[in-house]
Amino acid sequence: MDRFSAEVDELFSFRPLILLEASNEVGAVVAYLAALRAGWPIILVARGQADVDGDIVRTYRPNLIVTVTSGRWCLRASDPEPVEMHPDLAVMLSTSGTTGAAKLVRLSRENLRSNATAIAEYLGVKGDDRAITALPFHYSYGMSVLNVQALCGGSLVLTEASVTEPVFWSLAAEARATSVAMVPTQFEMLDAAKWSASAVPGLRYVTQAGGRLDLQLVRKFAAQAKQEGWRLFIMYGQTEAGPRMAYLPPEDALDHAGCIGRAIPGGQFKLIDQDGRDIEEIGCAGELVFEGPGVMLGYARSRDELREPAGPPQLMTGDIAERLESGYFRILGRSARFLKLHGLRIGLDEVEASLRDAGHKAYAVGTDQSGLTLFLLDRSQGAAEALAREVSQRYGLPQMLVNGLALETVPVLASGKVDYQALAKRASKAPRPVQQDTLSLLRQILRDRYPDLSLSFRESGGDSLGFLTVQLHFSESGVQLPDGWEDVPLSDIVALEMSAPSQARGLAWHLVLVQLNADVLMRVFAALAVIALHATEWPSGGGAYLLTVLIGYSLARFQFAPLSRGKIMRMLVTMLLPILTIYYILITGTALLRRPLPPEMFLLTANFGHDLADPEPYWFVSAYVQVILLVAIIFSVRPARNFIFARPFLAGVVAIGVAASVVFLLGLDQASFTDRFRHPAGAFELVTFGWCAWFARTWAQRLLVTGLMILIWILEWRDLPVGPVMFCMLGLQAVLWRVRMPVPRALFQVLTWIGSLALYIYLCHPIAISLVVRKLPPVSDGVAFICVALGSIVLAYATKRSYDFVLARVMRGIEMLRQRQAESATLS
Repeated sequence: MDRFSAEVDELFSFRPLILLEASNEVGAVVAYLAALRAGWPIILVARGQADVDGDIVRTYRPNLIVTVTSGRWCLRASDPEPVEMHPDLAVMLSTSGTTGAAKLVRLSRENLRSNATAIAEYLGVKGDDRAITALPFHYSYGMSVLNVQALCGGSLVLTEASVTEPVFWSLAAEARATSVAMVPTQFEMLDAAKWSASAVPGLRYVTQAGGRLDLQLVRKFAAQAKQEGWRLFIMYGQTEAGPRMAYLPPEDALDHAGCIGRAIPGGQFKLIDQDGRDIEEIGCAGELVFEGPGVMLGYARSRDELREPAGPPQLMTGDIAERLESGYFRILGRSARFLKLHGLRIGLDEVEASLRDAGHKAYAVGTDQSGLTLFLLDRSQGAAEALAREVSQRYGLPQMLVNGLALETVPVLASGKVDYQALAKRASKAPRPVQQDTLSLLRQILRDRYPDLSLSFRESGGDSLGFLTVQLHFSESGVQLPDGWEDVPLSDIVALEMSAPSQARGLAWHLVLVQLNADVLMRVFAALAVIALHATEWPSGGGAYLLTVLIGYSLARFQFAPLSRGKIMRMLVTMLLPILTIYYILITGTALLRRPLPPEMFLLTANFGHDLADPEPYWFVSAYVQVILLVAIIFSVRPARNFIFARPFLAGVVAIGVAASVVFLLGLDQASFTDRFRHPAGAFELVTFGWCAWFARTWAQRLLVTGLMILIWILEWRDLPVGPVMFCMLGLQAVLWRVRMPVPRALFQVLTWIGSLALYIYLCHPIAISLVVRKLPPVSDGVAFICVALGSIVLAYATKRSYDFVLARVMRGIEMLRQRQAESATLS
């Protein structure tokens, strides 16, 4: 320890923040103890979590990163900037044994010392005790074993072998280990292996924590301990308490199986109801609250929060418990592990316990919105579905609220606890019969047969057209989606289908007023303006320019989340796949059936020069693709991506300035306005205004965007006819100020449907114009507009349906191929 301290002292003249890969090796243990002795705060992480790109390293920027190779520590200086930290701060851990999570529990030296003292007292730890490491010490339970041994002058037998490996118990016997600490999954594995302590003659006691151990196993190991002469301590704790809070004396393990026992020395429990009042009655459930010197200083989510003052020595555990006549406490379940389904309060832990008592190894997850999902271990899917039906009948729940899935292996965290988040994620991807319509729609829109329903529509890479499609779907069901629904979990949106009213859809139903957002209306107006420009002599320019502004609005609204996480390909697929697929089909068909087209149209450069844009409206596709690729390139640069993520509105304003400067530098302000806006620089300028319109949340920001557009109009768009400028200006203002208007439901559905087809209408309207010109005699502009508009909408609808149909079949084929490959790999 002295050598480690000396090496660190040479590197820093201040109190450093250290990050340590806490493997069960001598070098790591020495580094940990030396840091505690020197008063250097230390973040404990698992092996492999010291990556400079990891969340913890990026969030807290430790001064020193310590890894262990071949038993020796390796020091890597990281951030040279001193960190302002709480004077008592000693150790930081991720909660519940997770690794790599940026939210840390801050523990003081007093937290660790008092907790280790209490544990040593009730365990009766002596100086000649030897604990063997069955757990990593970046997990609070494993850390507490190390702290107790260090406090009492005991020894530690270091190994990273599993308790299921014979070498673990051979080492325990050879080193004369007197204790071992394990979590429930390890006890389950030992039970399956018919483990006996006879191979470790010096074993004095075994401790269990890290989750609820099955009652039958508690009784079985308690009886085995009594028979073989060692003691079983059932314990309860949380990382936030440093970590032990309660223990069940070994002599009561048989009669009080399922209890956590009493509070550790120096600590105390109380129960409170939903209103925060103390509960004194026996057998009355409430939230368990712990008070004691081991309660953490508080959480940290950033480097600045490391200096925060300590909170009160009281911990709201989040567990629902009851007090027994013996004075012991029994956990009934997590407050987060309760569901309210069909008016009933369902405890997931209670469900699991009852199924275990019936001989089913099952795990339960769920939400109030999606219902209950049961995972049945080592059984068929048919058995899981039968169990789900049985549980639905037992609790009087509709079958649609209970799902059953087969489970081959139980996912566990590094701590050995069941990874319920992984199970919940898998459950969210498993469709329920009642949810098929909405799920099928989401799968189609997101191009994912198993979308993660814990993510929002925006996080999943949904686009503006998909957004409108979902809105239309729910409008037809009589359900008004809440404002901002694109930011809530998809599981909540799917669950709304259950609330669809069953009512007659007469005239009154269609005349009910619903709110229509301005962006939908602007899409419709822009598409119709494009048709009017190309099919009539009406002065109706500006439609394509407004569509370009709306592209930026859509990028910001729906693609910002995946882009900020570096998921560039997802954005490209979402934004380009539909339009390019249909575009190439149309121009290839035109080239083969009617007349040759210039190669620039196939190379997506038809916007460079007016003469090349033939059919003329398709310059928009080339400009659209070029802008999207430019956005992808910008977000591919990490510093740029981080800047945009931190300040999206400011980034948009900067982009407006850069785009305007490029326009002037290239001399585009002297070119005709048609060539100017067809150039990627001019198109990008319009896109940036749409981007800023979405991120402008305050009056000042919205006025700034308005002022910038007026300034650009004066300096750059002075030759543009007033009509197109006002069309773009009014369209931008409508989405900028989030204008909404009440319209009858029938009109809402029509406009939303047309809005969802806007890009398809743009692609198909040249064909409709050609058909009208060739098939109809000379007609008035009004008749021509109506015929072309209706023809474009019909063609767009048919095109979109065809595209969706083919895409669904392709996705299904890919999924079947993956399943066959997985089956082949399993068989091999």
